Amino acid sequence: PSLRVTISPFRGAGAEARKWPSAFRCTGPESRRVASQSRPLRALVVDDEAPARRRICDLLAKDPDIATTLSAENGLAAIAMIQDARPDIVFLDVQMPGVDGFGVIDAVGPENMPVTVFVTAYDRFAIQAFEVEAVDYLLKPFSDRRFDRTMERVKERLGDGPSTGSDGANAFGPELLKL
Repeated sequence: PSLRVTISPFRGAGAEARKWPSAFRCTGPESRRVASQSRPLRALVVDDEAPARRRICDLLAKDPDIATTLSAENGLAAIAMIQDARPDIVFLDVQMPGVDGFGVIDAVGPENMPVTVFVTAYDRFAIQAFEVEAVDYLLKPFSDRRFDRTMERVKERLGDGPSTGSDGANAFGPELLKL
């Protein structure tokens, strides 16, 4: 069966439409089975370019651990949605009109940010992104495989990924010893 994702404004959605006037909900299949996560994950995609938002929403729709995906077209909407919707993950464009990605982090506060993945066409912001503890930095255009690796990192950061062994120890240790 094919997977269809639509991005639709919150028209007629009452309080959500008033709170986040430039917000969109990415919708996928009606029923989602959350496979490996102990709880469903909520994602927010922030980009001023609709095709970029749509691409990430399409990829997130294929992930059984993602239960809800919201989308915003600017930094101001992102700030409101992060504070109100409390997503677990945010895919954040760097350069947007008005408030840019780093302005979003400044406004929300780094300690209050969800796990953050920067998504941009520019590599010059990578060091700054990691200084604010981004889990990854996706350079546009990126492959599905690269996105999958990013999601593995996100899930590891959230504590449900394969980065730890059964005793909770870091699984990278044995690999480092082989070097």
